[in-house]
Amino acid sequence: MNQEKERPKIQVKVLAAQTLVDELAEQAEANPTAVQIISKGTEKDPTALEFELGDVANIIALVEGAIIAGEWGYRLYKWISANKNRRVVIQTPTRRIQLHYSEGMTEEEVRTALQQLISTV
Repeated sequence: MNQEKERPKIQVKVLAAQTLVDELAEQAEANPTAVQIISKGTEKDPTALEFELGDVANIIALVEGAIIAGEWGYRLYKWISANKNRRVVIQTPTRRIQLHYSEGMTEEEVRTALQQLISTV
């Protein structure tokens, strides 16, 4: 029997604009073995999370580390580059990072930040 070993998953919470959360949820639905959505909703008090007033959505998922640093890194970089005045907060059980646009930012820098985030779990 050739059974593929299940890769460990990391619990991740992403706080961002609804459009990005929807995109990550769609990606999860397309790859259910790598990403399992636990919940998806909106934050009741975005200002407490240092966001401006308005809808801030969240998604909590169990995600393979390779997906976070790979596919999600690409999607986050593209979204941040297109939405230069917005930011994204990503939390694991042990750490939280904020990603926002800065001049000269690269996709590799986003992937590195995500890799460092999950390496502490």
